Amino acid sequence: MAAKSFIHTNEKLDAALLTAILNKVSADCSIQSLRITHACLAPSLVVQIADFLERNATLTHIDLSGNTIGVHGATCLAASIAKNDISRLTTLTLSNCGLSNESLTPWIEFFRNEKTTGSKSFTELNLSGNQLDEDSSTLLTELVQAVAIPGVRFDLRKNRLSDANIHELAAALMANRNIVGLRLEGNQQDEDDDTTLRQHKKIEFYLRDNRKQLQRKHTVEKIQQIQHSALAVECCHFDGVALSITDAELLKVALSQTRSVTDLRFASNALPAEGTKRILQGLHTNTSVRKLAIIDNNIGTIGMHALSVLLRCHEQRQTQHVQCKKKSAKKITTIAKPTMPSQSALQSVTVSNSIHLTLENGLLEPITRRTASALHYSLAHHAAITSLCLANCGLTDHDIGAIVSGIARHAQLEELDVRNNAFGDHSVHVFARMLRRCSRFYRLDLSNNRLTLPELLPIAHAASSHPALRILLLGRFISPPSPPSPSPSSPRDTVALRNSMDAIASILQTSASLMLVELRTWPQSAAIAQCVADMNVLLQDRNGTLATLPRNLQAQHDAELHTQRCRFRALVRIEAERVIAQLGGNLQK
Repeated sequence: MAAKSFIHTNEKLDAALLTAILNKVSADCSIQSLRITHACLAPSLVVQIADFLERNATLTHIDLSGNTIGVHGATCLAASIAKNDISRLTTLTLSNCGLSNESLTPWIEFFRNEKTTGSKSFTELNLSGNQLDEDSSTLLTELVQAVAIPGVRFDLRKNRLSDANIHELAAALMANRNIVGLRLEGNQQDEDDDTTLRQHKKIEFYLRDNRKQLQRKHTVEKIQQIQHSALAVECCHFDGVALSITDAELLKVALSQTRSVTDLRFASNALPAEGTKRILQGLHTNTSVRKLAIIDNNIGTIGMHALSVLLRCHEQRQTQHVQCKKKSAKKITTIAKPTMPSQSALQSVTVSNSIHLTLENGLLEPITRRTASALHYSLAHHAAITSLCLANCGLTDHDIGAIVSGIARHAQLEELDVRNNAFGDHSVHVFARMLRRCSRFYRLDLSNNRLTLPELLPIAHAASSHPALRILLLGRFISPPSPPSPSPSSPRDTVALRNSMDAIASILQTSASLMLVELRTWPQSAAIAQCVADMNVLLQDRNGTLATLPRNLQAQHDAELHTQRCRFRALVRIEAERVIAQLGGNLQK
C-alpha cells in the first residue's frame, strides 16, 4: 500500500474541524504524513494534536509550521511522543512557530531520556525560522549533549544565533557521536569571519565523522543479524555502504552460517577485488541465497574468477545407492552413483558496472583468458543458475565466446544480459547456437555492444524459431560510413540499413513466442522506428503482451517454497540459540 499525505494549509482550523481531520487520519492507516501549516492553531488545539500523537502508530512525518505552538504546546508534543510506545514518528517540523528559548527545555528532557521507547524512532527536529537567540547558548548545549538516539538531525536555520552560539555548539558536538545533521544557515553570525568559518568547518567535520561512525555501526549490526539468521535481513542490500576487507571477512563468516538471507545485493561499496573474493567464498556452503547482485564495484578478473568458483560450488548432486555383485567375490557391494544435479539455491547472478568505466579509459579491468575459461567450465558443467547478468564487464569476443559456449553446453539458462560490453560480430554465431541449444530461454539482452545490423541475421533466425523466447533486446546500431560519402546519414547507408532492418523484421515477425523486440538506429530513422513498432504490435497481437503473460508460474512457486523453508530454518536456529543461551544462564546460576 502506497504511503499518503494529508495536507491542510492556509486555512483556519477550529476544534471541530481538527477533530474531523484527526479522525480521518486515524481511520486511514496508509496516511503517514500530516501537514497542518499556517492554520492559526492555538496552543489548545496543539494540545489536541499532542493527545492524538500519544496513541497514533502510523504517522512518520508531522509538519505544524506557521502556527502559534507556544512553550506549552511544545511541551505537550514532546511528552506525548515520548509516552507513545508504538510511535513510528521520525520527523517533526515546527518552523516559523514563534518559539522562544524556553521551548528547548522539553526537548532536552525528551532526548535525555535514553530509555524512552517511543523516542527511538524520532530522529529529526526542525526549529528553523523561530526566535532562538544568543541567550539560548546553555539550552542549545544541553540539547546537543542530551541526545542519546543515533542519527539525530536538527534544523536551526534562520534564527538569531550568534558567533558565540556556533562556537559552543561546535564544542558540544565534538563530544556527541549521535548527531549526524545540524543546519545553521541564515543566523546572525558573521559569515566572513575567519573564526566563524573555522567553527563551521569543525561542525561539518564532526557531522561527517558521526555519519561515518553511524554507518559503520549499522553495517556491523547487519552483519551480526546475517550471522544469527534474523528475518529482518531476508532481503539484504548493502547500497552505498563502504566495505573494507575486514568487513568482507566478517561477511564471509556470516554468509556461511546464515539461513535467512535469500536476496543479497552489494552496490557502490568501493569493494576491493580481494573483498569480493572473500564474500563469494562465504557463499560456497550457503543454502539460502537465491539472488546475488554485485553492482558498481568493478570486481575485475579476481572477482570474476571467484564467481566461477562459486558457480562450481553451487551444484547439488543427489546420491543414488546401487547394489552390484562382483563375479570374483560372492558378496554384494553398495556403491554411490551420482545422478543428475538437482536445482541449486542460487538462481540469479548479476554483475554490473557503471557505464562510465570502459576499457578505453582504463577504468575497467578486462578479465583474463584463464578467468574466461574458468567461467566456461563452471557454466558448462556445474552452474544451476537460470539468470545471468554481466553488464559492462568489458567482455570481448573471446570472453563472450567462452562464456556463451558454456551456457549453450549446459542449456539451463533462461535469462542472459550482456549489455554494454565490447564484443562484436564475431560472437553472433555463438549466440545463435546458444538459442538453438537452450530451449527454455526467456530473455536475451545484447544492447549497446559492437554488433552491426546486417550481421544479426543468424540471431534473428534462431530467435524466430525459438519455442520460449519472449524478449529480445538488441539496442542501438550506428550506420557505418560508406567510402563515397563519409557522413553516417548518407542515402546509401540509410537504404542499406533499411534493407537489413526489413530482412530482420520479416524473420522475427514469424516467431510464435516473441512479445517484445527492441532495436534502434543512430542517426534516428523514422522509417526504421515505425518498422520496429509495427513488428512489436504484430507479435503482441499474435503472442500476447508481457502484462498478461503468466511468467513461469512453476519458478515463482519454487521461489515461494524456498523462502518458506529458509524462514523455517531461520526460526529454528533463532529458537535453538535462545534455548542454549537460557541453559547457559541457568548453569551459571
